[in-house]
Amino acid sequence: MKNILLFAVFVIIFNAEYLFSQDTLKKVNAQVEAATYISTNNSMPFWLRSNQYGEIPIQSNVFSLRAQLEKEYHQNDFKNIKLSRLTYGYKIRGVINAGNSNQFILSEIYFKTKFKSAEFYIGRKREVFGITDTTLSAGTFIWSGNALPIPKVQISIPNYVPIFKNKLISIKGSFSHGVMGSADSTQNILLHQKSLYVKIGKPSWNMNVHVGINHQAQWGGKPTNPFIQKGTNQIITDYPSNLKTYWYVLSGISPIGSDKSFIVDDGGRLANHIGTIDFAVEYNEQLANILFYKQYPYDKGNISTLYKISDGVYGVSINRKQVINGIIKVNFEYLNTTNQGISSAYKLTTIVEHKRQNDYFNNVTYKDGWAYKGNIIGSPFLMPIKDSAYLLNLFNNNISKISPNYILNNRVRALTIGIESKIKTIGLRTRISLSDNLGNYTYTPIAVKQLSIQQQIVVPVKKYFVSTNIGYDNSGLLNSNLGFILMVKRSL
Repeated sequence: MKNILLFAVFVIIFNAEYLFSQDTLKKVNAQVEAATYISTNNSMPFWLRSNQYGEIPIQSNVFSLRAQLEKEYHQNDFKNIKLSRLTYGYKIRGVINAGNSNQFILSEIYFKTKFKSAEFYIGRKREVFGITDTTLSAGTFIWSGNALPIPKVQISIPNYVPIFKNKLISIKGSFSHGVMGSADSTQNILLHQKSLYVKIGKPSWNMNVHVGINHQAQWGGKPTNPFIQKGTNQIITDYPSNLKTYWYVLSGISPIGSDKSFIVDDGGRLANHIGTIDFAVEYNEQLANILFYKQYPYDKGNISTLYKISDGVYGVSINRKQVINGIIKVNFEYLNTTNQGISSAYKLTTIVEHKRQNDYFNNVTYKDGWAYKGNIIGSPFLMPIKDSAYLLNLFNNNISKISPNYILNNRVRALTIGIESKIKTIGLRTRISLSDNLGNYTYTPIAVKQLSIQQQIVVPVKKYFVSTNIGYDNSGLLNSNLGFILMVKRSL
């Protein structure tokens, strides 16, 4: 389970004499941070802990220390080698949380190398999949940065590369194999992931169109408690992970013939397939860059059905140029996951509708759902029972037979406004979200609203950056809560 991380450490240590030579160290950035997390409740407010790559625990009253070493690509990394376009980078970031929650986390550890437009990396690295505004977004639907990065081996074209001389069409994409490790219901889970994005428009044009798709699949592993499979009466102690299985995972094709004896999800496909199809229009002019985008989600591999076309993330980001003070960037985002492929009102009225339904982030085989190390990988608005005071109360009183990791709230409508501004040297970031939470189609419906607010203030003081992050939740899906993060950061 930890082989990928250990190999990344080995690569760095084995090359330490070269990587940390005097010339190389000039290109290495070292950073240290100290922070304290406090709140009026026993947990941190929603926007202080969401989309933080698993570094901030849900519990409050915690003191945190963080340190990192990072080297980015440099054109002279291999100046004595004929392959002058080959370069490398690495990062090691550690976090210690002490208090109500005690943790040591290697939140990032990777080694990467790049030749021309192609990149390879191994380890744990922060990423976001899906077209969005990465600084102010509430998080992409499928891979928002809410969970700790998953250890992977990945080859990619990370930036758009034109495929014709006229540069009208450009592409980027990725292909990776990851290790998700063990959760409550399943041990040794594997991850398959790939993406492909196309940009239409020349660099000189004011308008460009983006379209793409990303595909994730949880597969392999073994159930924590062996069970008898319905229909075959087989005792299941392991889920298949051979080459034939990998083909079904890679392609998303449903097993046929004798292969139907494989473990499949309730959509008829092997593994837990999930992803988004993304569309965007980008308009770039002298005073501002404007991005309109839509993320269209699919689950169970159900891409073709149009019943759920209203679901997804709708966003617009306005980035003002040549602005020194005032509002620099504004992002509006609307998330809707209430349809899920169901054409009728609330009940699953037919077997066809049940098979078509996209029970977002839940799965019959991988019962801990689309989560890693206890945190949702996708949008933080889709919430497991354990993360909500309201859902925990409902869980304790009515539906105690299911796991607290079950994502009971996956029918959500949420509006988020993010604003980035500056007053002289003081940086400000504001985020306000209002969500309507409707539970899911399987259990008792709910109707709970939730208001969450974040205000961050960053002040440079000589060689330091001092930031105050204030978060507030009203009483709804979460308890009424006011929280603070005070952080001091310095680059060495």
